Amino acid sequence: MDRPPRGSRLRDRLKRGTHGPVIGRRDPQGEDRLSDSNENLAEQQALLDRIAEAVAARELTAPAVLFLESMKPLSFLGGQFMAFLSPFIHMVVDTKEYDQIAEAIERRENVEFLIQRIEHHASEKDDQAN
Repeated sequence: MDRPPRGSRLRDRLKRGTHGPVIGRRDPQGEDRLSDSNENLAEQQALLDRIAEAVAARELTAPAVLFLESMKPLSFLGGQFMAFLSPFIHMVVDTKEYDQIAEAIERRENVEFLIQRIEHHASEKDDQAN
């Protein structure tokens, strides 16, 4: 069985530009290789909105916003850490939602969206109480 020389696959990938993370890259046809289609974005925002509603219902707005604001610069690492823990978490939690949360948290824009939704739901709850 003939095997290609050691490292030749890596050299081929380097020549084609398909090595490493695919963040912000485009394929040769000019289409985004990222999985952030409008449908996926809408699913992520709906999931983040449900999380924000649950946080506001439990009156954890201040600690959640403080945590998210301080975590925002490290959001990509947080998403990667969630991916690292996923085999253990999948034993307990619904896998699709966990993976969507991990993917959403990797982007700072989504963290900011979550903060805004938490504050919105908290203000709605305060308005209803008055």
